[in-house]
Amino acid sequence: TKNTDNKSVTKIKGFWHALGCKCKTIDPVTHDKLVCQISHIPHILSSILASNVEDKALEYKSTGYKDMTRLAKGDPLLWKDIISSNKDNIVKELKKYNKSIEKFIQVIKKGNEKELVSVLEKARNKG
Repeated sequence: TKNTDNKSVTKIKGFWHALGCKCKTIDPVTHDKLVCQISHIPHILSSILASNVEDKALEYKSTGYKDMTRLAKGDPLLWKDIISSNKDNIVKELKKYNKSIEKFIQVIKKGNEKELVSVLEKARNKG
């Protein structure tokens, strides 16, 4: 922001560069929107998945389930604070996910395998 001390930014960037990271400077609004999509939503979806699986199904879990639910093991108190501090972006993104799930359901119901493959291929190319 306009109030940020440039010396502090340089020092922090130096720290992250020393660890081998790449740094980009973006405004707080953009940061919150982007981090919501790549961090907050994946954690929430992982939690939703873990919460919806029946206990008797856990006997058969394997790597796919473990990979998808690893994020759900995060500290609930930390995530409560993260979610509360970015709730507007999170709600907006979750509404988009609801629409995507509904579209996916319709594709499955229609039985159009070509369309199903197309949807899955689009996701595969972004993964």
